Amino acid sequence: MEGDPFALLEGMVIAGRAVGADTGYIYIRSEYPHAIRALT
Repeated sequence: MEGDPFALLEGMVIAGRAVGADTGYIYIRSEYPHAIRALT
C-alpha cells in the first residue's frame, strides 16, 4: 500500500466490479502514516 497505492485501488475496482459493489472502504491504522499520506 505504501509503495504502490494505485495497485490497491485497481484491485478494489476489479473486485468491486466482480461482485457488483458500489462502495469500497480502505481502513488504515494510525501506525502507518506513510500509507495515509500516500492515499491522501
